[in-house]
Amino acid sequence: MTASRSGNVKIWNGDFSRLVSEVSVNQSIRSCDVNIANTEISILATDGTLSVLDLETSSFKVVMRSH
Repeated sequence: MTASRSGNVKIWNGDFSRLVSEVSVNQSIRSCDVNIANTEISILATDGTLSVLDLETSSFKVVMRSH
């Protein structure tokens, strides 16, 4: 998995030779991490918004917003 300041999260296969999926979160990304089961990606935007991308259901939800 890779993420960028332009707001794109890219999910690659195990050896990074093939792009599996790409998601745009429309925010600059500060950090991201995948859970141990490889089913969810948490994304921290530079504005402090924390979101979770569920890879099994392809759903995206905002967990916390910072002010």
